[in-house]
Amino acid sequence: MVCTTFQREVGEVGSSRVRLFVVVLAVVGVSGASAAAAQADKGAYWGTYVRARDGQTKLQSLASLEAQLGRRFHAFRLYHALDNTNLRSDIPAAMKARGAALYLNVSSELGRHCVPWRDVAAGRYNGYLHQIAKRIKRYRHRVFFSWNHEMLDKCSDGTPAQYVESYHRVHKLFKHDGVRNVTYVWTATSHNFRQDLATLRKYEPRRYDAVGVDGYNTNEWRSAADLFGAAHKFAVNHGKKFVIGEVGSDEDPNDPNAKATWITNAAATFQAWHVRLVDWTNAVTSRGDYWADTSPEALAAYKAAGLKGYYMR
Repeated sequence: MVCTTFQREVGEVGSSRVRLFVVVLAVVGVSGASAAAAQADKGAYWGTYVRARDGQTKLQSLASLEAQLGRRFHAFRLYHALDNTNLRSDIPAAMKARGAALYLNVSSELGRHCVPWRDVAAGRYNGYLHQIAKRIKRYRHRVFFSWNHEMLDKCSDGTPAQYVESYHRVHKLFKHDGVRNVTYVWTATSHNFRQDLATLRKYEPRRYDAVGVDGYNTNEWRSAADLFGAAHKFAVNHGKKFVIGEVGSDEDPNDPNAKATWITNAAATFQAWHVRLVDWTNAVTSRGDYWADTSPEALAAYKAAGLKGYYMR
């Protein structure tokens, strides 16, 4: 099975574009997923995924966006294959210099070709995993790590049991290698949590730290509470921290304030849920334009949300 660049880089979204203000991100604190597991004393990591646009490099686009927002992001989401996990390239290097967090997603693939979960579980790719473990340790700062995120839709090469065993292989190897700066995130789409829960449960590993979810407000026009509510309930019921790994909204052509209102309400919902990390996708896709600056109203709402104390750490 072949994973496209669209699939590997932006989950449900696809291709993207971006901007930001400096060469680095900022460090952020901790927040839990439920009343029982809440650790929201320092607020949430306010993160992003961006892709180069307007002839800029990705780092320049990141810096440009931050300039518009008047703040730095606390985290950046990365999408890599087993054989391409470089944490010394421009964006990770900038984040490291800033002391910021990364949200690293590694798919069960070499290049653009998916590899069977059973082979990962059997140790066939341990050499790559040891390299990834070493790079995470050298990063030193917090790394949220997701193994083959959105497993029902991406590199779905095997059975649920084989996925679980591959997840455990990664977890045990990292532990053996002394990786201590990792938060293990088990990540699926908002659709999976809402409509495929019985199937999704078969893919749940025994040991992980946080429930991650990816989702977007498109032409169906769902509130963040509706879009992510099932995933949040799952996290609460399992006593796990909660991570919003991909999120964004399209504009409503009939209401110039709709996207701005959606962003404002989403930020309030995530705060009420004590999320630990929110990574906003700044991207244009076939489904919509999720950039923060699609309109003056949206940009103002995005900026105001990011300047809320809960997201400033």
